[in-house]
Amino acid sequence: MTRKLGFKPLLVAFYNRLDTHALTLAYRVYNKGNVAKDVTWPYIAFGTPLGKIDDIFTTRDTDSEDTVVLVDIWSDYMGDTEISEMMDNVVQAITSSPLTITGYHNPPLTFLDYADVIDDATESGRPVKHGLLRFRVHVAPSS
Repeated sequence: MTRKLGFKPLLVAFYNRLDTHALTLAYRVYNKGNVAKDVTWPYIAFGTPLGKIDDIFTTRDTDSEDTVVLVDIWSDYMGDTEISEMMDNVVQAITSSPLTITGYHNPPLTFLDYADVIDDATESGRPVKHGLLRFRVHVAPSS
């Protein structure tokens, strides 16, 4: 079997979900490489996934991937209320129903692997909260 790397279809699935789900529809969603310098806050950015051969779900007929997608959520609201709500909404949007990933068996196994909020002092003179979400997605090519 020829090995496929599903980064592009996986990122498309994430973007489509965040761009159309009722809980995240109002948020600005970007690929990390496309965030403008004068972006309107708050916003969500995600970028290049990390992947490896999936040791758990690989069978003699299927080469599956264990892929990590990092989602960054940025807020300049003074407290934790906005960032916490946005993070919760993103988690619900991504995990509430199976993602549809073109060229891969559906549904993939998707779960939240890590979450954290940090105060980010890179923006001087303004309170910045940086929400970090790490999702693990187990995918197997359909052909």
